[in-house]
Amino acid sequence: MASCYFPLEYLGEFLSQSMTSREIAYTSVSVMFDSIPAWGSCHKRIGSQVILSSPSDQNPSQDCFKCINIVLRSPNVLQVHTNNLDKCHANEEAALASCPSRQEIRERKATEMMLYKTRGFYGGSSITRTYCPLNGRYKFTYSINDGTEDDLECQEPVSEAGDCPSRYKFDLHFRGCSFPNFGKINKKFNLFHHDIQ
Repeated sequence: MASCYFPLEYLGEFLSQSMTSREIAYTSVSVMFDSIPAWGSCHKRIGSQVILSSPSDQNPSQDCFKCINIVLRSPNVLQVHTNNLDKCHANEEAALASCPSRQEIRERKATEMMLYKTRGFYGGSSITRTYCPLNGRYKFTYSINDGTEDDLECQEPVSEAGDCPSRYKFDLHFRGCSFPNFGKINKKFNLFHHDIQ
């Protein structure tokens, strides 16, 4: 079997953002050339699906297999989908069967993690200025459903996204939301935003 490794563009130090008891928490994740140490070693890659292996917690002499779907969204952002990163499978076939399907990803039934690069593979600055693909003005909706009663959302498409005045940032104008209007927010385009309609 050929060696399993990650492309050079994937390598580096990343932060993953999540909500825990109404506070934002950050988790550090390293992507090495042949492993994601917090999750396991690269056992096999099939397109964007990656089977990871690590010693089983119950029996260290046996391997534990997990499957993730990982995609490079920009030079600074990796998008990861999984059905259960905590579940251990006895073989690679079972792990592959547990990998989220395209339909599960599209319908948001799989767990999604966005990994934002903080350092490059060689330890230097990692933030690459990615030129913004937006040209013109767009209306968008926005929501953060974190399970609390105070979900933040803009249900009607009256908020506006601008056309990247400095080539690597775009302007957001939040209107008609469940929180106060924001006049103008510049966002660097090294973040992946998929709610713009």
